[in-house]
Amino acid sequence: MNLLLEMIKNWKLVEPFEIELDIVIALIYRTVNPFKENITENALKRMNGLFTQAGITNNDSSTRVHYHELGWFLSICNRIAGYSLGNFEYSKELARLNAHAMGWHPSIINEKFVNYFTALKEEKSMLKCFKQYLKISGRISMITLLVSERHGIMKYKSELCCTRRK
Repeated sequence: MNLLLEMIKNWKLVEPFEIELDIVIALIYRTVNPFKENITENALKRMNGLFTQAGITNNDSSTRVHYHELGWFLSICNRIAGYSLGNFEYSKELARLNAHAMGWHPSIINEKFVNYFTALKEEKSMLKCFKQYLKISGRISMITLLVSERHGIMKYKSELCCTRRK
């Protein structure tokens, strides 16, 4: 995260848009996945500090909620966009490459891939909001991927169960 923030600052990526850098950083913190437990606590704490630094008071809850929801929307976009551009095999390969880039051990790639998409079930309201902006071809691709992903999860869990029995 620190490397990304340094790149944004050094490249002056947001200056032409006259967007407060602290808000951009707060949005990046909201895109962490999974947004649960300690990750949520740490991200929200940092986000609230950044909002304050950007001049958004604690009393301005509507602006803070707006940016929280915008970050959540961007999180869904980030997760779906890359994976819904291709078929299930493409998505698995992309997941493998992302896992490698994140330094995950190969033995947990399937588990993380399953968790990545399973988490979307808990985010139905924002996923519905995201889907309304997709073209029909994007919706079809995403639905096809999610169905394939569901079959992949069932297969993975079945294989995992069989492996544990041995």
